[in-house]
This record gives sequence, structure tokens and C-alpha cells, in this order.
Amino acid sequence: MKTMAAGETIPMTKVEKFRDMWNSTHFVYIAGVSFEYAWLETDENMVRPKHIEELKIRFSFSENTLYNFFLCVYGGNTPNMLNALLYWKPSTVEGKIILDWIENQFWF
Repeated sequence: MKTMAAGETIPMTKVEKFRDMWNSTHFVYIAGVSFEYAWLETDENMVRPKHIEELKIRFSFSENTLYNFFLCVYGGNTPNMLNALLYWKPSTVEGKIILDWIENQFWF
């Protein structure tokens, strides 16, 4: 939610939420992969992945489980939550992002 004057809020667009999810993860702070490098924002309601093969090679196995989660959100497929949560425990930032998405699902 975006906050406006006097407590008024405006819901985030799907792209804003997706960017916020990505920017909160290990990808940005540890792997150094910005949202802008990994995703093409075509409008406020659509992103497309960029550099898929390069990133799959670059990322570790556990990073790929998280990346596959993001690709599934993009592609409209149900992500393998068990696989993702085996490597990204619910107590981690990444695990919390996955659990939040389970409660507030959206796809592109």
C-alpha cells in the first residue's frame, strides 16, 4: 500500500508489489541482481523476465528455487512452495515473502 495524505492509502500495482518482493530478497543484497536487470517492466501491470538462462547458471541451487518461485508468479503457474520453503525457511526474509504471496496471490 502506498500512503497518501492523512492516512489515505492506494494499493500497490502488481509490478510495484513484485518489485518490492524482489528488492527485499537475497538477490539484490547478496547476489547483486537488481530488479531492473532481471525483469523488464512493460507497464504497471506486467513484467517479463530477462537473462533467464544466465541467471539460472549464475545462481546457486537454493537461489534457483527462489528464482523459480518468481518465474512461477510471472508465468501464472503455482510455485512449488515446499521446495522453496525447504531452502528459504519461514523465518527468513525470503520465506516471509513466499508466505505473504501465498496469502495474497497474484500472477501476470
